[in-house]
Amino acid sequence: MFYVQNFSLLYPVLKDVADVTCYTANPHALPVFFTLAATLILGIYVLLRERHSAVSVAFFLMTLPAAIWLFAFGMMLCSERQAVAHVWARAEYLGVPFIPAAVLHFTLRVLGHYQAHRRKVLAAFFAAAAFAPVAIFSKLILSGVSLRPYGYYPEYAAGALPFLLFFGAVMVVSLMLFVRESRRSQPSVHRSRIRCLLAAFLIADVAMVDYLAKFGLPVYPFGYACIFVFALVSAVAVTRYRLVDITPSFAAESIIGTMSEAVLVSDTEGIVRLANDACCDLFKMDRMELIGSALALVAPVLEKPVETTVAGEHIEVRHELADGRERDLSVKESVIRDSLGRLVARVLVLRDVTALRSAERALKEAREHLSGLYREMPEAVVVLDEYGRFSMVNPSAERLLGCEGRTLSGRIFVMSTFLAPATVPRMLQMIRNVMQGMEEPAIPFELAAEDGVRIPLEAYPSAVRHDGRIAGVQLILRHPKDQLSWADAMRRARQEVLESVRGKLEELFKDDAKAVEKIRRLEF
Repeated sequence: MFYVQNFSLLYPVLKDVADVTCYTANPHALPVFFTLAATLILGIYVLLRERHSAVSVAFFLMTLPAAIWLFAFGMMLCSERQAVAHVWARAEYLGVPFIPAAVLHFTLRVLGHYQAHRRKVLAAFFAAAAFAPVAIFSKLILSGVSLRPYGYYPEYAAGALPFLLFFGAVMVVSLMLFVRESRRSQPSVHRSRIRCLLAAFLIADVAMVDYLAKFGLPVYPFGYACIFVFALVSAVAVTRYRLVDITPSFAAESIIGTMSEAVLVSDTEGIVRLANDACCDLFKMDRMELIGSALALVAPVLEKPVETTVAGEHIEVRHELADGRERDLSVKESVIRDSLGRLVARVLVLRDVTALRSAERALKEAREHLSGLYREMPEAVVVLDEYGRFSMVNPSAERLLGCEGRTLSGRIFVMSTFLAPATVPRMLQMIRNVMQGMEEPAIPFELAAEDGVRIPLEAYPSAVRHDGRIAGVQLILRHPKDQLSWADAMRRARQEVLESVRGKLEELFKDDAKAVEKIRRLEF
């Protein structure tokens, strides 16, 4: 009832608060508003620079009650009527009681001790919430305002002592935490940051000199100047040392944001809770649209109960985009568990392998086409590995040699019974030259068939490449009197297939200059 009665006394003057004729341009209020702007800018700067970390949020929340106090203080100094100034004097306590609680919260956050002392922070905020209505609606703390040389200023009653003890005790505790951390820290960026912030808070604590003026002492309330210097020193600390060390969680967030693979995290209900930029690009959705959506709507092929997720499992799925295009996705799954071992989230690392799979299919088709040419061509084709052993023979070569390919595999060509002794040195030298990348012309030789018949032939050598290096030698065996050069026909067919495959691969990887360069050097 007491609060209601006092509020009813304030109500008639509330309409005058919005009347501009009740204010005047007070030069003493100008630095107060300037400090207000600097404080808010610093809070927003820290919040953005530190990527909305818990420490930066705590710093921003610390600047809000200070901003409320400075705004009400400036308006009180500009007030011409005592009743209007009285309203603003009480409005200060929408923020003033919360300043020490916010400072303690920030201190424990930046020192890394918040979890161990969070109950103390809650107690400080509850105490502040209890003092605020007392100061606003009663005369136990604030008895009124009086006119000073610099404008109207509040006057404290004897009941303000408990509030001042609370305010001072919490501020001293925060300072002692900074001092203790500064003494026990080893020389490091953390220690430099703590010492810089300690200096800033020592300067800010001088602002409590304003309470002397509230008890009627002839002291100019220059607390706003201390807050301004605090903002400058804090800005230097944040710019030079930041507020957050590179912890695993901080690094993880930055790494996930820069990963080329798409990262998506869903909870046990199948709702997307985290997605990086690559994930947004993959699904062609904005981050705000993606986060909070059901995974069943984003990518139905990825939906399944989190309990069935196998950590480290690697699968491939085909996903259809909203525009009807299909993408091949490589998916690596993992899970997140809480401290009790319960599954709380499912992590998916996605990679678009559509271009890769298309390239693999094109290469497979090319190999099958070339294999068909080898099988169907009437001329004998023999492929030797880098050690001169039979690697592959086509059906024509099998008929010519009188042996099946599987019986020839692994046998050294120049040491077999198929070559006349006089032909071996020249054939061996030719194979060595081709393996070294030299061009070799066709060489004549006699082939000794299984039945002892000697067949005059010409061998047309060429290098067989694998991953850009020479891995073997191909020999096309042709009778000297044949009119049609199957070697030339084979080379033309292979070149046509190669150019076709190159064209498809260059189109798929046109945005990757290094890949295009490797494709242009590709040989079969």
